[in-house]
Amino acid sequence: YPLLMNYGVRVRDILYEYVAHADGKLVLNIIDPETFSEEEDQAVASGLQGIAVDAAGDRAYFGLAGTNSTDDEKVIPFFQSGKESALEYDITKLIYKLAHPEQKVVGVLGQLPLFGDQNQGVKEPWTIISAMKDFFEVRDLGSKADVIDQDIDVLMVVHTKGLDDATLYALDQYFLHGGKALIFVDPLAQQDQTPPEPDKPSVMPNLDSDLKRLLDVWGVEVTNEKIAGDINLAMRVQSSDVRGPREIDYIAWMGLNEGNFNQDDFSTSELNLINMGTAGIINSKEAAGITVIPLLQTTEQSMQLDRDWLVVQRDPTIFLENFKPEGRKLLLAARLQGHVRTAFPEGKHIDVSAGDTVREDPDFIREGDIHVILVADTDILSDLFWVRKQDNFG
Repeated sequence: YPLLMNYGVRVRDILYEYVAHADGKLVLNIIDPETFSEEEDQAVASGLQGIAVDAAGDRAYFGLAGTNSTDDEKVIPFFQSGKESALEYDITKLIYKLAHPEQKVVGVLGQLPLFGDQNQGVKEPWTIISAMKDFFEVRDLGSKADVIDQDIDVLMVVHTKGLDDATLYALDQYFLHGGKALIFVDPLAQQDQTPPEPDKPSVMPNLDSDLKRLLDVWGVEVTNEKIAGDINLAMRVQSSDVRGPREIDYIAWMGLNEGNFNQDDFSTSELNLINMGTAGIINSKEAAGITVIPLLQTTEQSMQLDRDWLVVQRDPTIFLENFKPEGRKLLLAARLQGHVRTAFPEGKHIDVSAGDTVREDPDFIREGDIHVILVADTDILSDLFWVRKQDNFG
């Protein structure tokens, strides 16, 4: 494997560089685990991934197992040459986790059953939550919060609807105090199981997110009336007509690829596929101090679809027949950063627990720098759009 041999030299050299700059805090051992040796058993036990190199069953190992003084272990199972651009990041992350074994805290606030909800028929947490727990301490903050603890390293806001002023104020102050956040809003959340009101069974329930008060101050909007559609990115879905079942392109569900990602931002540069369903559109308004960095965009063969039309019309063929490209890219996710003012200039908020009395907040600030990633879709997190599950021997 000449390609792996050449890449192995680069990996070895960069590891030596880390050791040289570590002032004795790193020790590097290079081990060649021969077949059926104790070293091979150790490599397998550490989680390294072997690849077959000949018909006799000999395997090659090209990974990194790291330990610290408290016997914590982190592993890079195999150095893939296709991920060379992330090599320094992967090694640094491994070393950082060993040097700082305490986990970062991610708080999740919203109204979708990400952690499971028996009332909505969701027994297990969504896979995205289970995956996050492998790396972070994940806290379920529920659907409302009067205070966002500053020990939360990243706040994940997912599909907030009808938030009271107390929660909006808590979010506003968390962001202005420098709190990092991932915000997922959606004009038509496919996983929102809100039933119709009993006295209005024929009226469609509210399935859109609402964070308008904060977004207005930041100079961006995600309109609840429009859905992004793209004929180049349309996903194939099953449909039926008089001739029976068939596959057809559904322009409201999109499979984004490398050409739709910001290749200069590390959060998206390593991605090669993301599926989004009935995603909204981010529009930037005039706002001093805010920088909007696109992360996910459609192609120019896209158009804005009326959300209400999408709810009523279930035939994907109709959307294809009425498709008229607008000749511009639609923004689906963006990094927002810059200096903004509070959405609560009065500096007070409603304390609901005290019977709608107004109380002062000693930590209130009127302006600050925000660091937020805004995504105009919540279905991107749903198992339906990114996970295939298979049972292997239980």
